[in-house]
Amino acid sequence: MLKGFKAVFFVFTLFWVNPSWSQTLKPGFDPQEYLQILRISGRLSSDTNRTKLASPDKYVKRYSSTETPFLNKFEIWTDTLNKIAVLSFRGTVKDSKSWAENFYSTMYPTIGKLNLENKDFLYQLSEDTSAKVHLGWLVALADLSTDFTGQINQLEKLGYSNLIITGHSQGGAIAFLARAYLHYSPNFDENKWNIKTYCTAPPKPGNQFFAYDFESYNYGWVYRIVNPLDWVPDMPFTIQGSNEINTPNPFYQLKTTLKTQSFATRIGGNYLYKKLNNGLRKAQKRFYKYDFKLTYRYLSNFRPATPTSPKNYQQYYFPCGNAIILKPTPNYYKWSNEQKKDIFLHHMKTPYELLLIENYPILKK
Repeated sequence: MLKGFKAVFFVFTLFWVNPSWSQTLKPGFDPQEYLQILRISGRLSSDTNRTKLASPDKYVKRYSSTETPFLNKFEIWTDTLNKIAVLSFRGTVKDSKSWAENFYSTMYPTIGKLNLENKDFLYQLSEDTSAKVHLGWLVALADLSTDFTGQINQLEKLGYSNLIITGHSQGGAIAFLARAYLHYSPNFDENKWNIKTYCTAPPKPGNQFFAYDFESYNYGWVYRIVNPLDWVPDMPFTIQGSNEINTPNPFYQLKTTLKTQSFATRIGGNYLYKKLNNGLRKAQKRFYKYDFKLTYRYLSNFRPATPTSPKNYQQYYFPCGNAIILKPTPNYYKWSNEQKKDIFLHHMKTPYELLLIENYPILKK
């Protein structure tokens, strides 16, 4: 009898304790998996008074970073049994510096160098030289990169090979950039990892060329979860100029084409083109003057090394990641009507959890 018990115990240990038999992340949106990730995100939050999420199952907090000058932060959570690690980025906090980071929204190249205080941040987030990302969130990535890559290296030495990257709101935008950074980092061997990304209520992190490049190596592995009543995923404001679409296009060499037309067509065509194009340029100039420049002046008061805008200011943002839309239900509308009116009513993690469970009845069991 004792020998039989020992044999059963040995088999149990082999299958459930040995890391080689641990669970492996798989592509595809998994609502049960995401619910745990959303709850991890809820532990790292400035909206504690509005967030009443249960603690995640199986996962325990392993590491919490210090705050950066723009008040960004991340945590590492782990499921030791299945060797799954979660890299969770915090969203906007109730401080003007954190909010200013969101308005620090000029577009910056995805290949280059940032000069920040006592270090240079060399980075690549895309192969496409037309790709650009939000400068404020790029600075956040630069501030956190050494710390979170060091944590990932430690996890690899401990036998981890499954990584979930997540973030809510501003943290979701940073999570997108972190995923791209790891993909192109010469010091990170992506072949040793299964990497999945869940971003809750994320704003748009870059332009369409960044999104195209990002999704080319992430299909089925990266998701943006959106409440269609939430305004944050619509941000930042975007303006697409005629020079920000692929060529050839109807505007490509328009003046040359008009020269072959009749006099009346040339006059009318040039008039319409100037009206449309000048309107877009004026809008870009206003954003540069009243959004970026004012934000830059504020941030540089306490951080002199804050990068400035490139000469070619752009404000053309595009969402990335496979969209998971959590449709509002009658129960959700009832809940929201009972809540105090708040511009973030549909944005916090509590409504996202409610909608997730409403949209995926399996979670109610």
